[in-house]
Amino acid sequence: MRRDVRRWTLVRGRRALGHVVGGGTFLSRRDVVAAVVALAAVALLQNVDVIVMGKEGPHQAGAYAAVSVSSKVLVFLALVVGGYLLPEAAHAWREGGQALRQLWVALGLVEVPGVLLAGIAAVAPRRFLATFFSARYVGAAPAFLPLAGAMALLSLVVLVTMYLLAIGDRRVAVLLVVAGAAATAAVVLAHGSPRSTASADLAVQGSLAVLALAELAVAHRGRSVRGPAVDLVASAGGPGMPDPRRAESL
Repeated sequence: MRRDVRRWTLVRGRRALGHVVGGGTFLSRRDVVAAVVALAAVALLQNVDVIVMGKEGPHQAGAYAAVSVSSKVLVFLALVVGGYLLPEAAHAWREGGQALRQLWVALGLVEVPGVLLAGIAAVAPRRFLATFFSARYVGAAPAFLPLAGAMALLSLVVLVTMYLLAIGDRRVAVLLVVAGAAATAAVVLAHGSPRSTASADLAVQGSLAVLALAELAVAHRGRSVRGPAVDLVASAGGPGMPDPRRAESL
């Protein structure tokens, strides 16, 4: 019985690795839909404040847009760095490992500029805006620091989201959709005030960052309990497969 189970496990394991390495990935339609929904939600989270400001406070929309452009460079940087992180995480996870070290490196590459930008926003927001844009756009300077903080948090969420999607965790897409709805409501309630809009955005992005990190912890806790070998056999065999641990004791 023990020999049969080992032979069955080896055959199914080779088939599973063949699907991963030779034939592509375990990508499904649900994975694709989750990725599209997540990216759409990130785009909403990144831009909803500017859209609402254009409607609720058109006289300050230009100044707020200058602050927004300065802050949202961090999100674009996260998307670029995420292009490196995504294949690393997917490959490591399917090999039975994890890519947390690469995730921390990616976060460092994005969050260090975020801290520098927040420092500039705290110390000399008006000078920065007047130098790189125009003195006409310094009216929204009080919104610079909270918005820089919000975009630094969103860039963290972007990287964690790409990591989770790479390892097959689709629940993060739901978190992003809910956060997008919450951010829309929050900035609408700010009634066109630049600082209030940025502060509301900061509160939503902070909450989302906490939830995304919690989801990351849950994903890795489940993997450490089951172990990569059991994950591989389960994905290869499906329903009705024998339990190798039970058979080993026979």
